[in-house]
Amino acid sequence: MKRISKRYKTSEKLSPSYYHKQKISRWEFEEYGPGKNEIIFCPKGDAVYYHKSWHHAFENYKHAKETKEARFALCPFHQMENSCVWEGEVRINGLKKEKIAEVLSLAKNFSHRAYLKDPMHRIIKIRQDKNSLSIFTSENQLSERLAKKIHETFKNLFSKPILHRAKGGDPFLVIIETKKI
Repeated sequence: MKRISKRYKTSEKLSPSYYHKQKISRWEFEEYGPGKNEIIFCPKGDAVYYHKSWHHAFENYKHAKETKEARFALCPFHQMENSCVWEGEVRINGLKKEKIAEVLSLAKNFSHRAYLKDPMHRIIKIRQDKNSLSIFTSENQLSERLAKKIHETFKNLFSKPILHRAKGGDPFLVIIETKKI
């Protein structure tokens, strides 16, 4: 394949590997850095890092060797929990006291199902005021899906969620208001 270079105004032949390089998401690279070949155990939870991602348990790892490097370090979820950092927030305003328990139960069950799929998707903290509820999550996608699920479950109680994204891309706020009747 020939391509005319705009810079040098010459014709040069490009190798096939030039066209088939795997593109790495710059956000993924910035957030976690390049993958590591070692095994990392989280001392606070049951998460284990191998094959360049975090998993629930070490029993599923088939290539365990005594010569492979292993160490203990906090997983990204527990690092976020310790430093009080969050990526997503669901804020519910005007919530009646009778519905708080139902919404909390729904949020915890939804978070548990997300945790079963990926050990890094969890609720970091829940803050409850007089008539509002704030749920802080470790992933912004989790907060968006949780807000949609709350709206879908309590359609007659809440208006459509309003999504606010930060300019950087990570922090995410979803506001749900009660319907005015």
